[in-house]
Amino acid sequence: LFVPHDVPLHAARLLRRRDRFLADVVLEASGEEDVAYCVNPGRMEAFSYEGARIWLAPARVQESRGRRLRWTWELIEHEGVLCDTNTQRPNAIVSALLRERLLPGLDDWVELKSEKTVPHAATPGDEQVKPRTPDRTPKRRRRLKASDAIDRCHSGSSPTARFGYLLKDNSNS
Repeated sequence: LFVPHDVPLHAARLLRRRDRFLADVVLEASGEEDVAYCVNPGRMEAFSYEGARIWLAPARVQESRGRRLRWTWELIEHEGVLCDTNTQRPNAIVSALLRERLLPGLDDWVELKSEKTVPHAATPGDEQVKPRTPDRTPKRRRRLKASDAIDRCHSGSSPTARFGYLLKDNSNS
């Protein structure tokens, strides 16, 4: 199964990996030095050595408006093997394998859908945040003496006997 990248990749050489997300590179075609975005925050110590041959994808037009870097590091050659460095790429590969029904046990599906994007968590400034309603105020809890808790825990030998009082309705006590 061949899963091509969305855009043609450009060969380069790794000068150094500056931090988890940035790599200094030299483009092979022009000899130009540039900085590439690295989607993989892992160390990649076995792969990230000076002079390693890598492949870069140019930033897409719609991405480039908010981006500062022109390149994304996609592949690295390690001991003659191309290794993917973009941690988002496996989703595309597995999707292609599923569409082609090449994964035994996962080949009898009727409908294939991508995972849903979950909206970001609400923050205090968001419109979605609603004030707590009076009926949702925390209920007052009954105080339990330490001696009562110890007596209840040792009242039986099984976990149900020891902690059964937690399952009972104690709202009237």
